[in-house]
Amino acid sequence: MVEIYFSIIQRKVLTPNDCTTLDELAARIHTFGGRYSALNKPFAWRFTRRDLEQRMKHPDLELRQLARLTTAA
Repeated sequence: MVEIYFSIIQRKVLTPNDCTTLDELAARIHTFGGRYSALNKPFAWRFTRRDLEQRMKHPDLELRQLARLTTAA
């Protein structure tokens, strides 16, 4: 969940990249955090159980490749 929050901050707060001081950047992040918390609604998850099942069956899945390497050794 932290990764999602940081990606939102990256897109909504840091993308203009026009802060001249660290204090200005900190104030912008704190202001955004307050506004985002005031929305009081959860993230809209798009990744479904079906998506997970399909990804787990995918042949290029990194975990399966790791399993093959560990059993071969």
